[in-house]
Amino acid sequence: MTFDLRLADLIGTHAVPSFLSGMALLLTFVSAAWLLRKRCLAISKASRAQQPALVAHWVAALAVAGAAALIFLEMAEASRAQEAMAGFDALLAQALGESVSPMTTQLFGVATHLGDPATLTALGLLVAVALVVLRQRGLAAFWVVALVGNGSINTVLKNVYERARPNAEVLHQLTVPSFAMGWSFPSGHTSGAVVAYGALAYIMVRTMPSRWHLPVVLFAVAVAFTVAVSRVVLQVHWASDVVAGSISGLLWLAVCVLAFERLGRS
Repeated sequence: MTFDLRLADLIGTHAVPSFLSGMALLLTFVSAAWLLRKRCLAISKASRAQQPALVAHWVAALAVAGAAALIFLEMAEASRAQEAMAGFDALLAQALGESVSPMTTQLFGVATHLGDPATLTALGLLVAVALVVLRQRGLAAFWVVALVGNGSINTVLKNVYERARPNAEVLHQLTVPSFAMGWSFPSGHTSGAVVAYGALAYIMVRTMPSRWHLPVVLFAVAVAFTVAVSRVVLQVHWASDVVAGSISGLLWLAVCVLAFERLGRS
């Protein structure tokens, strides 16, 4: 895996524009993919070709999951071997430390709490209770399995790779909470945000009118992306930790959604 160190320096010295550009590109991609999916479903419904459409959906989902798994394994191997990825991570961290203003750091310090274990635990309990009260026990089970499973997976991966974090307090003098003192790879805040807000978006898509579907998905993507970027800006994680956390979270979320869809059709 080849990393352009000049890109690391460019991103690090222009952190806010890079964040905004990345957010815009990601939301544009998700919007386009959502609209394409909607179009394909409409064509499938018009032609009454439900079974081929379902097969195509599964093939596409499994292909994406397989590609993500391969990328994760490659990153994990590079992290363990301290290959070029480590140089990219270090240069990006250095550039961020030299260029990010205290105000920007504080703003991302607030945003990162959206992925805190306490925040996600409270959200998990609130949503689970609400779903049970609304007699959506299947979705409640999906929600609990998604959150608890991701936490267990992240703990196992951290203990397998045992990668040290960057020294954030030295880099920007921001007090680092105790839950940011464990192993670094992959980022638990990132995978937790991807799974929690992604699963919540899935639940809302299944229970809300169609006009709200895309806005809900885009909001979930924006929150997860902001949490992920905050971990790098605050330098409590290397950039590759965050990418790995995003991939592991997406993989687990895809497994949970596909399993729930399969059980719902059986």
